[in-house]
Amino acid sequence: MDLPKSHKEITEFHKLMLIKIMRPDRVIYALKTFIRSKFGDRYIDSIPFNMDKTNSEATKDNPILFLLFPGVDPTADVQNAAERAGKTTDNNKFKNISMGQGREKLAADSLRLYAERGDWLFL
Repeated sequence: MDLPKSHKEITEFHKLMLIKIMRPDRVIYALKTFIRSKFGDRYIDSIPFNMDKTNSEATKDNPILFLLFPGVDPTADVQNAAERAGKTTDNNKFKNISMGQGREKLAADSLRLYAERGDWLFL
């Protein structure tokens, strides 16, 4: 953001404050730029999710739990990893249940069965 000559010597942090006041729609971008310049990329760039590494740490006693937010859908990653692990719907070692009203009993029954066997259940 270019400022008038009398304000060119303000700090980057003060520029953030001005952006917050004058252009609140640009705050997230400005914060990312500020953090990247002051602290480096590691605080901005997320590490790509590695389903195979995550799966290698899971057991039937230590399952994987995904907490999702809008715009994130790990379904394809999970299904591909299940196939690589030999867990498919065809051999009844992988089940994907779309949750909704009336699916609670099916999910609970499947959870008990698949947990006992160490197979994969994706709710």
